[in-house]
Amino acid sequence: MAIDLLSLPLPLSIQIKSLRDLIDIQHRPTAAPQDLIEEINDLRPHVIHFSGQAGAPGLLFDGADVVAPGEQTVGYRHLARLLRATDQPPTCVVLNACDTAEGALELLDAVPVVIAMSAPAGDASAAVFATRFYAAVGSAQPIGKAVEQPVVATEIALSTDMNLVTLCARPEVDASALKLIASVD
Repeated sequence: MAIDLLSLPLPLSIQIKSLRDLIDIQHRPTAAPQDLIEEINDLRPHVIHFSGQAGAPGLLFDGADVVAPGEQTVGYRHLARLLRATDQPPTCVVLNACDTAEGALELLDAVPVVIAMSAPAGDASAAVFATRFYAAVGSAQPIGKAVEQPVVATEIALSTDMNLVTLCARPEVDASALKLIASVD
Protein backbone atom coordinates (compact mmCIF):
# COMPACT_ATOMS: atom_id res chain seq x y z
CA MET A 1 0.00 0.00 0.00
CA ALA A 2 1.40 3.37 -0.98
CA ILE A 3 0.21 6.45 0.87
CA ASP A 4 0.36 10.03 -0.31
CA LEU A 5 -0.32 12.71 2.27
CA LEU A 6 -1.24 16.19 1.04
CA SER A 7 -0.81 19.13 3.36
CA LEU A 8 -1.96 22.61 2.49
CA PRO A 9 -0.75 25.94 3.83
CA LEU A 10 -2.68 28.03 6.31
CA PRO A 11 -4.51 30.21 5.66
CA LEU A 12 -6.06 28.33 2.77
CA SER A 13 -6.88 31.49 0.80
CA ILE A 14 -3.86 31.79 -1.46
CA GLN A 15 -3.14 32.76 -5.00
CA ILE A 16 -3.38 29.87 -7.45
CA LYS A 17 -0.21 30.69 -9.41
CA SER A 18 1.87 30.33 -6.25
CA LEU A 19 0.02 27.21 -5.13
CA ARG A 20 2.40 24.63 -6.58
CA ASP A 21 5.17 25.73 -4.25
CA LEU A 22 2.91 25.68 -1.21
CA ILE A 23 1.39 22.20 -1.48
CA ASP A 24 3.34 19.50 0.29
CA ILE A 25 2.84 15.95 -0.97
CA GLN A 26 4.60 13.21 0.96
CA HIS A 27 4.80 9.78 -0.72
CA ARG A 28 5.22 6.65 1.38
CA PRO A 29 5.65 3.51 -0.75
CA THR A 30 5.12 0.11 0.85
CA ALA A 31 3.63 1.71 3.92
CA ALA A 32 2.79 -0.23 7.05
CA PRO A 33 -0.06 0.77 9.41
CA GLN A 34 2.37 2.30 11.91
CA ASP A 35 3.74 4.53 9.11
CA LEU A 36 0.26 5.95 8.63
CA ILE A 37 -0.08 6.73 12.33
CA GLU A 38 3.30 8.47 12.41
CA GLU A 39 2.59 10.51 9.27
CA ILE A 40 -0.82 11.63 10.49
CA ASN A 41 0.80 12.84 13.71
CA ASP A 42 3.74 14.52 11.97
CA LEU A 43 2.01 16.09 8.96
CA ARG A 44 -1.67 16.55 9.93
CA PRO A 45 -2.57 16.04 6.23
CA HIS A 46 -5.69 17.46 4.60
CA VAL A 47 -5.86 14.53 2.16
CA ILE A 48 -4.72 10.95 2.59
CA HIS A 49 -4.48 9.01 -0.66
CA PHE A 50 -4.20 5.22 -0.58
CA SER A 51 -3.11 3.42 -3.72
CA GLY A 52 -2.65 -0.31 -3.85
CA GLN A 53 -4.65 -3.43 -3.14
CA ALA A 54 -7.89 -3.51 -1.20
CA GLY A 55 -11.30 -5.08 -1.11
CA ALA A 56 -14.32 -5.69 1.08
CA PRO A 57 -12.38 -6.52 4.26
CA GLY A 58 -10.05 -3.50 4.08
CA LEU A 59 -6.80 -2.09 2.74
CA LEU A 60 -3.70 -4.24 2.32
CA PHE A 61 -0.64 -2.68 3.94
CA ASP A 62 2.92 -3.93 4.01
CA GLY A 63 3.30 -6.26 6.98
CA ALA A 64 6.62 -4.58 7.93
CA ASP A 65 8.06 -7.92 9.02
CA VAL A 66 11.60 -8.63 7.83
CA VAL A 67 11.49 -12.31 8.84
CA ALA A 68 8.10 -13.09 7.30
CA PRO A 69 7.32 -10.35 4.76
CA GLY A 70 3.76 -10.09 3.62
CA GLU A 71 0.62 -8.03 3.76
CA GLN A 72 -1.54 -6.92 6.63
CA THR A 73 -5.22 -6.16 6.13
CA VAL A 74 -6.48 -3.10 7.98
CA GLY A 75 -10.26 -3.10 8.11
CA TYR A 76 -12.24 0.05 7.35
CA ARG A 77 -13.59 0.23 10.91
CA HIS A 78 -10.05 0.29 12.30
CA LEU A 79 -8.96 2.80 9.68
CA ALA A 80 -11.86 5.08 10.67
CA ARG A 81 -10.92 4.79 14.34
CA LEU A 82 -7.33 5.63 13.47
CA LEU A 83 -8.38 8.70 11.47
CA ARG A 84 -10.57 9.90 14.36
CA ALA A 85 -7.72 9.43 16.85
CA THR A 86 -6.14 12.76 15.94
CA ASP A 87 -6.91 16.36 16.72
CA GLN A 88 -7.00 17.22 13.00
CA PRO A 89 -8.56 14.45 10.90
CA PRO A 90 -8.10 14.85 7.15
CA THR A 91 -10.83 16.48 5.09
CA CYS A 92 -10.65 13.87 2.35
CA VAL A 93 -9.52 10.26 1.98
CA VAL A 94 -8.92 8.85 -1.49
CA LEU A 95 -9.11 5.06 -1.78
CA ASN A 96 -7.54 4.59 -5.21
CA ALA A 97 -7.79 0.82 -4.93
CA CYS A 98 -10.20 -1.83 -6.19
CA ASP A 99 -13.57 -2.43 -4.55
CA THR A 100 -13.32 0.15 -1.78
CA ALA A 101 -16.73 1.85 -2.14
CA GLU A 102 -18.40 -0.18 0.60
CA GLY A 103 -15.60 0.62 3.02
CA ALA A 104 -15.86 4.31 2.17
CA LEU A 105 -19.15 4.58 4.01
CA GLU A 106 -17.50 3.44 7.25
CA LEU A 107 -14.84 6.13 6.89
CA LEU A 108 -17.43 8.93 6.75
CA ASP A 109 -17.61 8.74 10.54
CA ALA A 110 -14.01 9.98 10.57
CA VAL A 111 -13.71 12.29 7.55
CA PRO A 112 -16.19 14.48 5.65
CA VAL A 113 -15.38 13.18 2.15
CA VAL A 114 -14.19 9.82 0.81
CA ILE A 115 -13.43 8.97 -2.82
CA ALA A 116 -13.42 5.26 -3.58
CA MET A 117 -13.65 2.72 -6.39
CA SER A 118 -16.67 0.42 -6.76
CA ALA A 119 -14.88 -2.08 -9.01
CA PRO A 120 -11.37 -3.07 -10.09
CA ALA A 121 -9.34 -0.30 -11.70
CA GLY A 122 -6.19 -0.73 -13.73
CA ASP A 123 -2.89 0.91 -12.85
CA ALA A 124 -3.10 3.31 -15.80
CA SER A 125 -6.60 4.44 -14.80
CA ALA A 126 -5.49 4.95 -11.19
CA ALA A 127 -2.46 6.99 -12.28
CA VAL A 128 -4.43 9.26 -14.62
CA PHE A 129 -7.13 9.70 -12.00
CA ALA A 130 -4.65 10.71 -9.29
CA THR A 131 -2.71 13.09 -11.52
CA ARG A 132 -5.79 14.91 -12.76
CA PHE A 133 -7.50 14.93 -9.33
CA TYR A 134 -4.59 16.76 -7.70
CA ALA A 135 -4.25 19.14 -10.64
CA ALA A 136 -7.91 20.09 -10.11
CA VAL A 137 -7.49 20.41 -6.33
CA GLY A 138 -4.42 22.59 -6.96
CA SER A 139 -6.51 24.82 -9.20
CA ALA A 140 -8.96 25.45 -6.33
CA GLN A 141 -11.71 23.30 -7.85
CA PRO A 142 -14.33 21.96 -5.41
CA ILE A 143 -13.89 18.29 -4.57
CA GLY A 144 -16.90 17.31 -6.70
CA LYS A 145 -15.36 18.88 -9.80
CA ALA A 146 -11.91 17.64 -8.81
CA VAL A 147 -13.38 14.12 -9.05
CA GLU A 148 -15.36 14.76 -12.23
CA GLN A 149 -12.36 16.14 -14.17
CA PRO A 150 -10.12 13.05 -13.81
CA VAL A 151 -13.02 10.73 -14.57
CA VAL A 152 -13.47 12.44 -17.94
CA ALA A 153 -9.72 12.72 -18.51
CA THR A 154 -9.28 8.99 -17.87
CA GLU A 155 -12.14 8.11 -20.20
CA ILE A 156 -10.57 10.24 -22.94
CA ALA A 157 -6.98 9.05 -22.39
CA LEU A 158 -7.72 5.36 -22.01
CA SER A 159 -11.04 4.95 -23.85
CA THR A 160 -12.48 3.31 -20.76
CA ASP A 161 -15.62 3.82 -18.71
CA MET A 162 -14.83 5.30 -15.29
CA ASN A 163 -18.22 4.83 -13.64
CA LEU A 164 -16.39 3.02 -10.86
CA VAL A 165 -15.39 6.23 -9.05
CA THR A 166 -17.63 6.86 -6.04
CA LEU A 167 -17.73 10.18 -4.20
CA CYS A 168 -19.15 9.83 -0.68
CA ALA A 169 -19.79 12.77 1.62
CA ARG A 170 -21.46 13.27 4.95
CA PRO A 171 -25.06 14.52 4.58
CA GLU A 172 -24.14 18.00 5.80
CA VAL A 173 -21.22 18.31 3.33
CA ASP A 174 -21.76 19.64 -0.19
CA ALA A 175 -18.84 18.14 -2.15
CA SER A 176 -19.76 20.27 -5.16
CA ALA A 177 -18.92 23.37 -3.10
CA LEU A 178 -16.23 22.10 -0.69
CA LYS A 179 -12.77 23.31 -1.71
CA LEU A 180 -9.53 22.21 -0.15
CA ILE A 181 -7.99 25.45 -1.36
CA ALA A 182 -9.85 28.73 -1.66
CA SER A 183 -8.92 30.91 -4.62
CA VAL A 184 -8.40 34.63 -4.26
CA ASP A 185 -10.21 36.66 -6.86
